[in-house]
Amino acid sequence: MADTKKAFHEQVAEKLIEQLRQGTAPWQRPWEAGEAASLLPINPTTGKRYRGINAIQLMSQGRVDQRWLTYKQAAAAGAQVRKGEHGTAIQYWKFSEEQTRIDESGKPVLDAQGKPVRAEVRLERPRVFFATVFNAEQIDGLPPMQRREQTWNAVERAEAILLVSGAVIQHGGQNRAFYRLRTDSIHLPDKGQFPSAETYYATALHELGHWTGHASRLAACRTWSRGNRQISRCGMSRPHFVAFPAFCTVSPSFFPTAGAIWPSASSSTRGRPASTPP
Repeated sequence: MADTKKAFHEQVAEKLIEQLRQGTAPWQRPWEAGEAASLLPINPTTGKRYRGINAIQLMSQGRVDQRWLTYKQAAAAGAQVRKGEHGTAIQYWKFSEEQTRIDESGKPVLDAQGKPVRAEVRLERPRVFFATVFNAEQIDGLPPMQRREQTWNAVERAEAILLVSGAVIQHGGQNRAFYRLRTDSIHLPDKGQFPSAETYYATALHELGHWTGHASRLAACRTWSRGNRQISRCGMSRPHFVAFPAFCTVSPSFFPTAGAIWPSASSSTRGRPASTPP
């Protein structure tokens, strides 16, 4: 039976394309990922940053912590990968290797001490190797990552809009922003990861737009299957979605209660599928 497993680069590309469609690719995020002054994933054991396709692969996993290491490296550091955690595949290529030099008769060349002379030789056919790494968030026993402090001042009007909406907003835990229909909750990175109030509130209000699609509000959610995944899209129509952040700059005194802002879905909106947000 033929092996139908997709090549590593195809898997990474498909995930990246999906994130680009959703506007959540690593470089599209209006917040700064992970450890202070660090965007690229790093191996804390070797001190080296992951590069190329491996960096893209790890950055697309939605982790706050930028540290990634193998099971053995975690164990050597006195830490332990939690039971049930799934690792992330990476690949690396070997273009050269150290070999013993051979003379014309096929015998090893010896140095003055009688030891074989070693030399770096470029391989005619590069070799590819695969490894599995785990994020520090999946490992017990590692020192916690130092979190960023919020460096900007809260905007009272925007805070009031978020508060009066009644939405459940959780910060931290994942390096991404999204609305989860199943729990009816908004999830955002830590506030300290956003470089300015503008980027934070633009993200928070965007997710609040998705939040409006819940059945108890506009009833504008649609769910479909992609492979073995269930995907939901919630929110108001595209024109309203685009205008929503600007709409929220209106004084919150116009909206004294959450019920005044988000009444139950009327007959004109109930069941209407939401347009895909930009």
